[in-house]
Amino acid sequence: MSSQKVASNWLVVTIVLALAVAVVMMVAIATSKVSYAEEPDMAPTSRPTESTGEVFYATLEYAQQILTEAEYARLMGPPTEAASSQAATGAEAASIAYGPSQAVAGDCVYTTNGDNPHISENTIDASAHGWWEDNSSPQICPAIARVRVQLQAMKCYNGLLGMYCWWNTEGDKTETHRAGGGSGHWTNARTFCFTKEPTGFRNVVDVDFLNMSDPPNKAYRAMLLPCRPRLK
Repeated sequence: MSSQKVASNWLVVTIVLALAVAVVMMVAIATSKVSYAEEPDMAPTSRPTESTGEVFYATLEYAQQILTEAEYARLMGPPTEAASSQAATGAEAASIAYGPSQAVAGDCVYTTNGDNPHISENTIDASAHGWWEDNSSPQICPAIARVRVQLQAMKCYNGLLGMYCWWNTEGDKTETHRAGGGSGHWTNARTFCFTKEPTGFRNVVDVDFLNMSDPPNKAYRAMLLPCRPRLK
């Protein structure tokens, strides 16, 4: 056998082995499960793209199926004491209300609150409201506070980088309000429903006083809605 033919055969073998190793590595990566749920309000630093896999909106139940119990609990955000005893398995994961969050800033006792994400009256938007309440007696909290509402949708990824989900902020609005709920006293964030496919939504409400430090407490509420934002 000529030296050229031997060299050619070795080149073919080397290429085949290299391809086999590459396929094994890609399968290992694709079947691994990675969760970016360490911080409930943080999305992945490097957003996945269609070139590395599939990005899509999902239901809360889907996220629960692909994540571990601990990952799912952290992704949903820290529950309040009232909701910590509620089960979040199976169909019950479709609707979880974490409820209001009470905190103390100096002598001011106040509550951060919000409603469940819902379909607005115009029937084409998903919407969420947030407000705060002065629970001091007598009421001694600052007259106004900055109320931020983030309306987030469950987004997931499945591809070469693994499988994981995160909360994607679809609507984000901040306004200054006096204590109390109702029209004129709350901040409203919303997003357009591109289709009516079921999607997990979350309302995150944060209250900050203008001239006084306050704890980082937030109110969380999650709900399954017949609304799917347009994939960007």
